Amino acid sequence: MKTPITFLLLIVTYTISYAQGDVAESMLPELQWIKGNVVLTDGTKLNGMLKYNDRVGLLAYEDGAGDNRSFTARTIATFEYLDEKVNRRRVFYSLEYGDPERQGSRRAFMFELLKEFDDFAVLSRFDAMDIRQVVSPVSFTSMPATSSPRTIIDLAETVYILTPEGEIEPIFRLSEFLSDGGVFDSEKKKRKVVDRMLMPYFNDDAYMEMMEYVDREELDIWEKEDFVKALGYYKETLQKMDEGDTTAGR
Repeated sequence: MKTPITFLLLIVTYTISYAQGDVAESMLPELQWIKGNVVLTDGTKLNGMLKYNDRVGLLAYEDGAGDNRSFTARTIATFEYLDEKVNRRRVFYSLEYGDPERQGSRRAFMFELLKEFDDFAVLSRFDAMDIRQVVSPVSFTSMPATSSPRTIIDLAETVYILTPEGEIEPIFRLSEFLSDGGVFDSEKKKRKVVDRMLMPYFNDDAYMEMMEYVDREELDIWEKEDFVKALGYYKETLQKMDEGDTTAGR
């Protein structure tokens, strides 16, 4: 019998710290407050209004009674909220990860749980692909005329597999988000390459049913919400197969 991935909550043990809420306000100006709940690394549970910037991994919290805080991955075990824009509950976990491409030490990152299965889970998070300083044009509205450097960050959302052993393995990148607001899709690969990356973790028959569903519904698995829909269909197909429904996915 396969063991469900309940270890998501067991591998987050980090030091507690937080900044004041006004820090989050300055970094999350365009986001709306939304009702959700948070579990801290010491087990404390908080219910209130949340703002989460998944580009920088910063969560703001307020309870309406003067308790305003902001958290990073070092302070949180998990949090969740209902995202009305995509009509689904979004769940995030703080997990320890060392990016092999950057050869850095392991540290806590926020990962979104896209779908959980009996023996693995599919996660995602935003990665900084390029960070650079540029000098803004000279401003003549103030005297003396000045120019100032600003930080430019290009991002890409990466899909990961969380294995039963607790290892986090990058699989492929979704669309990249550029600092100028554009979308850069150079990481899009042919379907057979995606198959090679995903199929080792998936049931072969259910995976083929999922891809037929993707084609039938004209989904773009490189777009996050379409990919989540495909994963949901895959999970439903597995459940039908387990129940002995030979017409699963048809």
